[in-house]
Amino acid sequence: MSPKDGRGTGGAGRYAIGERQAMNAPDNIDYGGLAPREARLLFRNGLVRQTSGMCHGYLQVSMKIIPKEHAFDFLLFCQRNPAPQPVVEVLEAGVFSPRVIATDADVRTDCPRYRLWEHGKVTATVNDILRYWRDDLVTFFLGGSFTFERTLERAGIPMRHNEENVPIPIYVTNVMTNPAGPFRGPIAVTMRPIRRGMLARAVEVTSRIPKAHGSPMWIGDPQAIGIADIDRPDFGRRVTIGPDEIPVFWACGVTASMAIRTASLDFALTQEPNHVFISDVREEDAGFLNLPAIA
Repeated sequence: MSPKDGRGTGGAGRYAIGERQAMNAPDNIDYGGLAPREARLLFRNGLVRQTSGMCHGYLQVSMKIIPKEHAFDFLLFCQRNPAPQPVVEVLEAGVFSPRVIATDADVRTDCPRYRLWEHGKVTATVNDILRYWRDDLVTFFLGGSFTFERTLERAGIPMRHNEENVPIPIYVTNVMTNPAGPFRGPIAVTMRPIRRGMLARAVEVTSRIPKAHGSPMWIGDPQAIGIADIDRPDFGRRVTIGPDEIPVFWACGVTASMAIRTASLDFALTQEPNHVFISDVREEDAGFLNLPAIA
């Protein structure tokens, strides 16, 4: 059995079928209509693409994998900065299958792209992290803003980065996080242009999903939060901002990656920006995670 098949013999046949389907997948596949498990199978078998616009209505989460010796400090860092880093689930050391947000999933293979960090620098970008996995690694799932994009679209607010088929622009601000242990640094934000008349609606619908960063962190003048040039994002690509539109900024999980860089850990793993984990949790159910189910 190869490492990628190491999930039990009961699933081996299903994964083989998934591979054949993925290899023959048409170019015009409806990514927005995919079920999360279908998307994860495609990633597991080599598909690399941004997850924005995929699996409409499901919670998308960034993934940070930290050695156990630093895991408490990182959890404390997230707790002190819930807007950029809303914790959705934390796995025990060495565990690579989520229990709360997904079934039949593997954190080592089910994101489209990963980063290896060594001493605070990205030293490799890979499609899976099987070769880097260790028994002392603790996986954190942090809610992401891709989750609420379908809600914004239903409210009549287009997603410009999807229209222009580019990764969403992400900027590093001058707003600082509350530190914990070695973790500290600025808050990163995603930006979406919103028509003036739709600003209140955008705030309203996103505030209902705090597990996906909630309401905007800032609206309007980007220089007020340390963004010198709106046309030069730190990650992703620039998008068109119309004459009747205002830039709206939501806190972003890239904040955690920058804190990992600042902490200069010997070793850490994350997903690539814009290439996150797609959970089985419906957007409207995100607020009820970890609550007891009473029949």
